[in-house]
Order: sequence, then structure tokens, then C-alpha cells
Amino acid sequence: MRVSVAMCTFNGEKYLGEQLESIARQTKLPDELVICDDCSTDDTLTILHQFAGEAHMEVRVVVNEANLGSSANFDKAISLCTGDIIFLTDQDDVWFEQKVEQMLAEFTSPHVNLVFTDGAVIDKNGKSLGYTLWHAFGFSPKWQAKWVGGSAVDVLLRCNVVTGATMAFRSQLRHSILPLGSSWVHDAWIAIIAAAFFEPRFLAKPLIYYRQHGANQLGAGGLFARSRIAKASRGRIGKLQTERQGWVQMLLRMRELQMTQEIGVKVEAKMAHLGRRERLLTQKSSIRLVGVVRELMSGGYHRYGKGMVTAMLDLFARH
Repeated sequence: MRVSVAMCTFNGEKYLGEQLESIARQTKLPDELVICDDCSTDDTLTILHQFAGEAHMEVRVVVNEANLGSSANFDKAISLCTGDIIFLTDQDDVWFEQKVEQMLAEFTSPHVNLVFTDGAVIDKNGKSLGYTLWHAFGFSPKWQAKWVGGSAVDVLLRCNVVTGATMAFRSQLRHSILPLGSSWVHDAWIAIIAAAFFEPRFLAKPLIYYRQHGANQLGAGGLFARSRIAKASRGRIGKLQTERQGWVQMLLRMRELQMTQEIGVKVEAKMAHLGRRERLLTQKSSIRLVGVVRELMSGGYHRYGKGMVTAMLDLFARH
């Protein structure tokens, strides 16, 4: 199987070289690396062209005429890949040396269309932070068992656990996932479509070092820290409206792909939950408290969010 890697770059000079080197050290070297640069103004392009001249694989560097943003840039990079299997990568992580080889082995089954893994989280200096992406997402053995048992959509309706930088998929999926939803982060869009229509599989091990910057939310303190709740609660109505509109967009795509009635019912239930929360956030505190408790009792916050944490964010939300 021919392997493509789709990379998006934007002002990534600080960590880009280390990521490129980790791709070049793979025990199974990719056949091509397609890089779409989103109008970088630092030394990113210099690093890319130097790497392209030295690499033992085909490297194509495409510079966008205008800044597209992350998801639209990944849309473009994915569309330009020619391989049978497409790996996604960020510009600032580091791949384990056997990542391509181990993930590629999962595609020997013709039924598997997408594979993702865990990632070991590191700080800006490459030091381990002592946890993984799945720990941060709450993708525990319980939820992993649900995924394996055929409930991948249910897992993703609660929380996206599939990081793009850990993902690889068959090129045939492009007919279903492209164009990527404009209201979505690319990995969440790909994951939910793969779960609804194909057979995504995970490898329960880290195969990348996922670099966390100061602006990242992962590992930013206890989930119940007052400062974090206050920060995350600001502008919450707008966030919920954007999320619900994203699911409207997803539902339209799923209908085009002829989803099952069961999947449709689940997505519509998620949208209804988001709508109830939107309305709650416009109410005064006493009425909102009653509504939040009711949604907790019905299981909505646990089915479509992080339970009590999500409920608290709604309860203390500020416009």
C-alpha cells in the first residue's frame, strides 16, 4: 500500500525540523509527504525546502495564495495526496519510529478504513507531562470497550477522542469526508463520519509525542478549578450555537451518505440536548439551576458531555 502523509504548516519554525526528522526516521518510510503551507512569515518554508532536497521520499510543498485556516488547509492537503493510506500530521509533534509500520499493519483487514492511536503529551521543551491524550479526553477502558462493541458513534457524541495527528485512513474515505465541515475541526469531522459509515479501529498505545503549548487546554489544571471554570464559561451560548450548527451540517452530510435511521436519531438527540442547554443559559440563575439538574438526571450531560463538569460550566456560564 502506497503511503501519503498530509501536513499543514503555519509559522512552525520552532518545532518543524524535529517533526520532519521523526517522519524521515520511520521504519516504514512514507512514499510521499504533501505539505500545504498557510502563508508562513517565518523560516518555515526554508526548513521545508531544505528537507525536501535531502529526504528519501517524495516531498511536495504547496504554498497557499491566501491563509485558509487549519481545517480548510487540511482539506486541501488531503485532496492532494496520491497514496492508498493517508496519515495526518501536525507541524510540532514527534512521531515514534514505528508509527507508520504499526498502523499500516492494521489495514491488512479490508474492513478497516481508519486507525488512530493514543499520544504521549509533552511540554514545549519535549519533557513528558505524565499523561496521554486519551487520559485527557477520558477515553478510558470503559469507553474503549464501548467503541470495540460497536458504539463508536456514542463515544464520539460525548467527546471526540480521535486526534488528527494520530490518525490514518484509506484514500477512499475522501469521497465521504471532503469537503470538511466548515464549522468543525478536521479530526472530529472525519472521526464521526468514519464511525457512522465505516469500521474505525484504534491501537491502544501512544505512537506520537503530542506537544502542548502554553495556549493548549490539555493539562491546564484540575477540571474543577474555579479559574478554569470561569474562563471556559465565558461566551458559552455562542459556543453552543456554533456546535449545534455544526451538527446541522453533519446531519446534512450524513443524509447525503444515506445514514441509518438509528444514527439519525442519535445525532438529532444530541442536537436537541444542545438546544436545551442554549435555552437554559438565557434563564436567570434559579431557573437555570432547575434545568441543569433536570438535564443531569436525564443523563444528557453524561451522554453528550463530561457529566458534572459540563453541567457546572453551564451553571456558571456568563454571556
